[in-house]
Amino acid sequence: PEERRALRDSLEGFMRKRYPHCLVAGGESPRSWTTSCICFPGLLQDDLVEGLSERGICVGKGAACAGSLAGSRVLRSMGIEDPYNQGAVRFSFSMLSRPADLERLLSLFPEAYEEAMAKSPYAPGWKRPAERL
Repeated sequence: PEERRALRDSLEGFMRKRYPHCLVAGGESPRSWTTSCICFPGLLQDDLVEGLSERGICVGKGAACAGSLAGSRVLRSMGIEDPYNQGAVRFSFSMLSRPADLERLLSLFPEAYEEAMAKSPYAPGWKRPAERL
């Protein structure tokens, strides 16, 4: 598990450095090495999840029990409010996860993030596409 914990910690370190406004849910608390829930304010989780999926990266929305635009009640109970809650994405690791998997994610993430931000109703200059009306 230590090698896998290092993968999770590397992911979180990358995100905190590249996106200093992000929030790692429970990041200062003891927790499982298998998951990291990172909240990106200003975007909607569905857009980021979709963008990563299109690149072959599977992630989840918010806490494990989340699934609506209203955000996760678990994250809310942790004191994580909107817009962080609406931008929460869950990354999972397993015993099969390798450093190359993380490298691939980190190389593809910035483009997916920028695309998601471009769609965001919270981003400057955002215009609602017809299919979202």
